[in-house]
Amino acid sequence: MSTRFRLERTTGRAEILIYDAIGAGLFGGGVSAEDVVRELGELGADTPLTVRINSPGGSVFDGFSIYNALRRHEGEVTVEIDGIAASAASVIAMAGDVVRIASNATLMIHEPSAFVDGTAVDLRSVADRLDKIREDILDIYEERTGRPREQLAQMVADETWIDAEQAIALGFADEISGEAEVTASANFARFFAHYRRVPKPVAARFAAQPLASSKPERAPKEIPKPMPDFSPNLAATLSLPQSATEGDVLVGVRTLQSDVSALVTACNVKTAQEALGHIEALKLKAQKADSLEADLERVTAQQSQAERDQLIKEARAAGKLTPAMEREFLPTLSNEALRAFVATAPKVAGASGIQEQPDPKPEGLSHNGKTFAELSNRERHNLFLMNRPLYEALKAAAQ
Repeated sequence: MSTRFRLERTTGRAEILIYDAIGAGLFGGGVSAEDVVRELGELGADTPLTVRINSPGGSVFDGFSIYNALRRHEGEVTVEIDGIAASAASVIAMAGDVVRIASNATLMIHEPSAFVDGTAVDLRSVADRLDKIREDILDIYEERTGRPREQLAQMVADETWIDAEQAIALGFADEISGEAEVTASANFARFFAHYRRVPKPVAARFAAQPLASSKPERAPKEIPKPMPDFSPNLAATLSLPQSATEGDVLVGVRTLQSDVSALVTACNVKTAQEALGHIEALKLKAQKADSLEADLERVTAQQSQAERDQLIKEARAAGKLTPAMEREFLPTLSNEALRAFVATAPKVAGASGIQEQPDPKPEGLSHNGKTFAELSNRERHNLFLMNRPLYEALKAAAQ
């Protein structure tokens, strides 16, 4: 098993060793959130757990995922900072119910950063994401330490390196353990090159050294700048131009790894391939549901039109519709209103199937015992729609 990441079980307790960068594939190594979540899934829910950390940092997204997974673990979680917990590794360290730091160990907190290439719009978008990530990091530090947010924000902005005694005083750790003997990999020096204020003793202590293992590790291959060795397909997959630098590639890979890890977790599966299969199955179900919904809408519309045609046919046969009513009145009625009209409306002169009656003599003409002048506007409107000849006769008589 790797000397940089492993899970060991002893009687009644388990131990996870995180002795590398956070995020798989970084500079040829790294510990991914998927690694940790998978190992935690094999433990009993309430198994006490020790997490030993010696890491220069790495992907903040993997760091958040590991932090959340440890916080969800129901058993007691003890974090042991054996060497260094920098950047994303400091976030993971805050997940412990108890945090112990070796007397010669170091904690480092700083602003999240990214290597980007693109337009002004792209850069602003990345800046907005980094601001949100910083606030999430500050939430974790604030919950753990109880320190004022303004103080923590300043420490993060200053890239603050914290020794064991300071970690206790500031609330980042609970106890100081004895000295720990740890070594570093080439990854540590690569990360330190990106930090602004690495203390000289820390840089000297964690200078690149080979990690002990049963098989000698090959030195990671340097990525040239620009990257002619990367195929156009890979550059396109990562949305990178061919002139992308090593930093651009790392950011793209980290983001892709984080997205894949989040996808696997959301689908409740173990591998990315299983997650893709799960998504494909959901797409097929959604397409089938859309097709069935469209069929249902079409059938419903046909049934509604058939019912409407039948109601109009019945109204005509019963002598309840005039041509004017069909043009002006029917379009305003829903099927439900049309159904009520057919059931309750009286026969009207001029309707289909009813012989047209001669105009009555104007003298003494009325509707419901009222002359045209005595009818309300609503009564006149209804009479106009239902018996146009009578309406015209009453109107003529009133003039």
